[in-house]
Amino acid sequence: MGFIPVRLTLEVEGESLAKASRVNYSKIVTVEHNVKVFFIGHIRPEDYQNVSDAVNRCWEDKIFQRKKQHPRG
Repeated sequence: MGFIPVRLTLEVEGESLAKASRVNYSKIVTVEHNVKVFFIGHIRPEDYQNVSDAVNRCWEDKIFQRKKQHPRG
């Protein structure tokens, strides 16, 4: 899939994720302060850097793609 797998520690009893679950790093969205979310766990600390690297790479690719499509004249 292009990125190193990231492990999640589930903290809510009865919740699960399929082994094939994926995160779409190329679709970065802002979560507003008034949106209800349901936390089921957290990314393992030893995998934080993998997530950060993946998000940064996707963000840079998106910016580069935008500049390529709309060159400044």
